[in-house]
Amino acid sequence: MQSNARAVISSFLVLADNEQLPPPFLGPLVQHLNCDPTSAAPPPTLYRLGPHSCREFKGGHASVEHDVVGIAYSIKTTRTSVYFWFHSTVRLDVAKQSLLALLQHVRESHVQTVIRLPGVDKSYCECIHDSMSAAHWNRENGYELHVLDAAVPVKATALGASWNVDGETFEMDSANSSDAASILSLASVGYDPAYILELLKHPIFSQLMRVVRLASTKRAVSWSLVHSDFSIGLLGTVPAYRRKGLVGLALSSTVEAYRATGMTNDNARFGVQPHCFVHWSNTASQQLMASLGFKPVPNKTFHWMRLHA
Repeated sequence: MQSNARAVISSFLVLADNEQLPPPFLGPLVQHLNCDPTSAAPPPTLYRLGPHSCREFKGGHASVEHDVVGIAYSIKTTRTSVYFWFHSTVRLDVAKQSLLALLQHVRESHVQTVIRLPGVDKSYCECIHDSMSAAHWNRENGYELHVLDAAVPVKATALGASWNVDGETFEMDSANSSDAASILSLASVGYDPAYILELLKHPIFSQLMRVVRLASTKRAVSWSLVHSDFSIGLLGTVPAYRRKGLVGLALSSTVEAYRATGMTNDNARFGVQPHCFVHWSNTASQQLMASLGFKPVPNKTFHWMRLHA
């Protein structure tokens, strides 16, 4: 079943015509391929986008047609999420008409009252907002997208390694469910505790997360997690242990695990690279990402949008 899904998605991505697809577009597709094979969750609905239209992509051989301006898909769980991408040569006015056709199609074919659009370029948010009265977003609450190129080397601390800082010993460990309360206590976003526990117990995501523990108590004092869409996030350090370089070590260890999983996992990763959304005002996190070689997508901010039926 998973091999068939992988073949369909691989064929679908041919429509990108060899353009590099952004990691936030690829991540949820990879997550689908890594889901529990016994899960009852439906597969993503795939779309090929024309200048004024969208058509569902059912699989089979995909040829790059001159009228394909982009691709998109929707994922239906307890809510419907929509992800889209347009060729770099497509003008914004053309993309707008295609995007509106996509959203209208999704609204008509899904029963949920709310459609979620995660990590959308501000220019597209403005197009949607100007044309659909039921669109809700905060134009001031923008995020930068930071991506780490595969060629950038990262020096990581191995699992089980220990070191001393200011007379205290720390050790690198993987995250587990007992760390949930500490992680949630410092989260800047109000995550559902059940979501964090699901990540910490997930057979793949849990292997990508790293926690720095105080060796004497095994308490988690710094951490780096990976979300269910394969974006890195929820970086944090207990205030008493900040300015010791701990979160940078946790992040670099997560990146190493992220890359290693991509090389060894049977489920194709489609080239998705380590990436992270950072709030435009969070200079500390921006500097941390830069210190490891992450680069922000220039001159763009990204937003989360909701559409109500």
